[in-house]
Amino acid sequence: MTFALIECGLSTALAPSAEATLAAITADKTVLFRNERFLGQDFQPQLCAFRDGDAIGRFADRARELLAEATEDFIARLSSSVSALSEARRNAIKLILLLPEVDEAGGLDKASLATLGQELAANIQHAVNHACDLRFSSTVMRAVGHAGVGSAIADCFLERRTDDSPMIMIAAVDSYSDHRRLNRLNDQKRLFSKQNQFGFVPGEAAGMLLFSDQSNVSSHPQVLGAGNFVEPTLEYEQAESAFTALSDAAFAAADMAAPKGQTKWINAWIADWNNSRYRATELSFAMHRLNPFCLQDVVEPVYPSLRFGDVGAAYGGLSIILARSQQSFDAAFSGSDADAHRGMRVLISAGSGYSGLRSAIIIKARDN
Repeated sequence: MTFALIECGLSTALAPSAEATLAAITADKTVLFRNERFLGQDFQPQLCAFRDGDAIGRFADRARELLAEATEDFIARLSSSVSALSEARRNAIKLILLLPEVDEAGGLDKASLATLGQELAANIQHAVNHACDLRFSSTVMRAVGHAGVGSAIADCFLERRTDDSPMIMIAAVDSYSDHRRLNRLNDQKRLFSKQNQFGFVPGEAAGMLLFSDQSNVSSHPQVLGAGNFVEPTLEYEQAESAFTALSDAAFAAADMAAPKGQTKWINAWIADWNNSRYRATELSFAMHRLNPFCLQDVVEPVYPSLRFGDVGAAYGGLSIILARSQQSFDAAFSGSDADAHRGMRVLISAGSGYSGLRSAIIIKARDN
């Protein structure tokens, strides 16, 4: 069984749509800048990846704005495809909304995330139903951070035996453009600065993905496999770890995706490394374990965070949209040899810091 990506929508710090984001990347635009409104550990303006210049707002407000833009992009793209719109109208849709992990000290408590999630889900359903006349059967909300999209897809593979909804809509949003979140990260010494070379650059994004397990259109990108595991030693604990969860998730996805008897089948890899020493170590363990069995020669991960900053819970949606075709992958990651990327089978791996959740999916991209 596979999931076909029927349509998508995107909003990033670069632009409020998928096509405009790729155009901005092609034009070599950047969103990395020193934000005069927030000082980092070195008492210098913090390096950020937000769209609105020096403005820093509130997470809830920015989440509404980003997800509204991604929804508008999704509606425009779906409405322009007669076959995709017709297929979506014939089926009930299960909505899965993904948000950042709970962090009460950073202002993201369970109650406020639940309230915001209900509002965002209602906004999506209203906009999509009004514009495209689509039917929603159920809604699920998860606050699980970076690994959320991959983990949700992995669970959907397992649930297909009992779930009556043949189509899945995944919406994911995150933004660090929030004073309380930035202060929390600054206190934890997790933001990049001259004093902390291993911190990350805070960013923002929102993505919408519509999947079907009944599509007969071979040109759609296909999710071939997925897996998720939990790392028992968390990123912020001072303890030894064998870093097995990310590798196990990738092996589970590869076992599900690869044709029987085939090995070294993955020829591209997107990872959510964000300059962290812990994540670099974890990634090196995964590369060592996967190389003999799953990865083609000279495959090394590429990192969206180097261009978009860390986009948190929106990482999985952003990565799938960038990997959906050879053209979008090469534009995003400066591919120099188009022929080498034909028949792309892309591993997308992710890890959430507070919960230890790790996920991996394998997507077969379009050739154009």
